[in-house]
Parts: sequence; structure tokens; C-alpha cells
Amino acid sequence: MKGGSAPFALTSYEEIKKRGRAIAKVTVARYMPPWLPEKTAHSFVGDNSLTKQEIEIISEWCESGMVKPASGIGPLISPKSLVEWKLGQPDLVLEMNSTFEMPAESEDIYRHFVIPSGMKIDRYIKGFDFKPNNKTSFIMRS
Repeated sequence: MKGGSAPFALTSYEEIKKRGRAIAKVTVARYMPPWLPEKTAHSFVGDNSLTKQEIEIISEWCESGMVKPASGIGPLISPKSLVEWKLGQPDLVLEMNSTFEMPAESEDIYRHFVIPSGMKIDRYIKGFDFKPNNKTSFIMRS
């Protein structure tokens, strides 16, 4: 999605085919989608890792020439799922004073940003969301 957290969109066949070989490589290596916990007998809420079968489907599609799906297949991502705030309307929006640009073809970069909230008392945060390529950087729920 344009303006999303990824350095490129994957919402159409053309966008995906352009990066098909790279997608197959990083999914086989389990580099993408990112999921750091090791597979154990226990499951985690929110586990977005791909199944072995899903990885095989991607690899086979790539090896077979990345043929375009038959017509009638809808978009891979529903436009309705692309909401402005994934956690709902925020209680507080904080903005960064400067920008940080991460190159599209880089390794993961771990950074800590201090963003003054102006709050005078300590608050518990139930969740937060962040929006790259946008002045709004983090939301917090109290």
C-alpha cells in the first residue's frame, strides 16, 4: 500500500511479479514476513509466519514463470482492510520533530526515538501504532 510501512507496494500482480524472485527467496529463508520467535510446541497470538505449504506455493509460482492468475480473482488485499488507524481512533497522537529515512533495500535498522508527550503524569499504554511516511508517527492508548 502506498504510504505503508513497506518500501514498495504488493497490491497488484504487476508489483508482485516485479519482485517475485526476491519474495520467494526471503520467504523460503523465513526472513519475511518477519517473525522472530522460534517455532516451539507453543503458539503465539499474532503469529504471521507462513506455513510450509504457503512457502511452497510461492516458490512453485516463481519457478513456473510467475503466471498471472485467471481473470476474476479479486485484489490480494481488500481496500476495506486498509484503514487509517489499525487500532481505532487514537487517544493521543505524537509527532516526531525530525524525519528518519530508511533505505528500501537495507537490513533491518533498530532505532529508538524519544518523542515528548507533554503528559505530566505517568500513564499505562494499551497499544500503539506508527505511520511511516507521515507526520504522525506514533499513537498511544491510555
